[in-house]
Amino acid sequence: MRLYPKRRRVHPRSDRAEEQAEKESSGGPSGHHRESIDSQHDAVRRTLSHPRIVTRGGRVSISSGATEDEFGVASPVGFNATVRTSTMTQHGTELVAKDSGMSLDGGGIDYSLPPLQCGDGKDTSSDDFFVDFRCGASRVTEVSTSAQTAYMKAYLALYWTDLRVADWEVDRPLPEDLWGPFCNVRNGYANEMTIDDHEFVLVDRERGRLKRFLIFEGRVSNNLNLKEFPFDFNSIDIEFGFVSHWRSKNGEKYGTASGTPIYRLREVRDPREGDIIGIYWDGHIPEWTLHGASWKLHVHKDPSGYVQSQLKLSFHVGRDVTYYATKVLLPLYLLIVNFAGDFLLPVEDLSSRSANTMTGFLAAFAFLFVVGESLPKVDFLTRIDKIIVVALITMTLSGVSAWVVFLIDSGGDSDRAVSINLWFGLVLGIVYVVANLCLLLPGLWHKSHALRKWHTQAQASLQEKRHRENTLATAGLQAIEPVSEWHLLWVPRA
Repeated sequence: MRLYPKRRRVHPRSDRAEEQAEKESSGGPSGHHRESIDSQHDAVRRTLSHPRIVTRGGRVSISSGATEDEFGVASPVGFNATVRTSTMTQHGTELVAKDSGMSLDGGGIDYSLPPLQCGDGKDTSSDDFFVDFRCGASRVTEVSTSAQTAYMKAYLALYWTDLRVADWEVDRPLPEDLWGPFCNVRNGYANEMTIDDHEFVLVDRERGRLKRFLIFEGRVSNNLNLKEFPFDFNSIDIEFGFVSHWRSKNGEKYGTASGTPIYRLREVRDPREGDIIGIYWDGHIPEWTLHGASWKLHVHKDPSGYVQSQLKLSFHVGRDVTYYATKVLLPLYLLIVNFAGDFLLPVEDLSSRSANTMTGFLAAFAFLFVVGESLPKVDFLTRIDKIIVVALITMTLSGVSAWVVFLIDSGGDSDRAVSINLWFGLVLGIVYVVANLCLLLPGLWHKSHALRKWHTQAQASLQEKRHRENTLATAGLQAIEPVSEWHLLWVPRA
């Protein structure tokens, strides 16, 4: 895709005739002064045979020596630059034109095109044109395990340098069609996600440093790993997608880029532009405990040729098991203890033992449905599912044993039936306890291990942050390569 217009040939004679007619009709200058201006315009046109245009704060600098291809890539303003003055001064091979009103293509600077140059003076390309970002959230709530969704209010701040607005006048508003990076939310529900283009401002007039602040609020799709449920350690994510997305300041012009990207993303490195991650609420999420946040940047090229950048902002949380411990596990264990009394009933009382077995079985099955309401339809058993299934199997074996000892007792061997009943009850109780320990302890260990691993990553990121701050302070903001992920440990506010 060609981002910039091809160079068009300027016809000095026809343009001069049009300008002269316009000046005569408007009572403009004549005689020697008009000839002087025309000769200066001719000098500009001769220079444009091999031009190189650089804009800064509305001023256009035209220098000779650039090839047509170089002009096409290096000058997004193309021939839409407007020369603004009635006087021109030549400095060596460079002409600086100001406020003459002469249009090189009948229009002004096309600010909806990408910036002409990067902050370090290099021509714009995806290799050296960076858009810095920082991100965070002010609300995360309504995390639904069954629907696999969460409600989130997140923000994304984007910073970039555009020399066209460097040294911009204080009282002069930015062009409404000014180019700026943009993005979408990959995992957001279209009908339930709003994007507020909250701020588009010039934060550093001298450098032409711009900032766009986007606020995203709504419901996002959030896949949770539920194999260890309810002892799971998960993340609540919002994914920002970039295919060199851009949108003008007023939102009327927008687009993407196929093939070579327009810009590259990286984390903010100027301390004045804020922290990489921000958590701007008390950290409370119903049913969850917040342990920290992280972001990860992944860049890949899809089969259609688009270079996609995916920025994932994650809030790492551990589930609070109090609800399931008090509403499911505790009643289930009390039911099993009460059910163990069946082995103390007379072996010949089959009807009472069968009734108790059936009642306990139905109660345990009801717990399975209670847990199922909190879970999506998955093709595997979670850890709490396995605990309930073990209880169901235990009750089933107890019912089978009641029939076995009843038949032995009916055969006339009552002492043997009583002995088998007691031993079977003891062994079944030991197996049930061991099975639950085998299910509970690995779940608790998994959650503890995930938490320790997260703390280790957060501490490593903290050390890396201090190292990068020292490097940036001593070697400059451009001295280090961008990182692909970052972790922040959450410390609850007092």
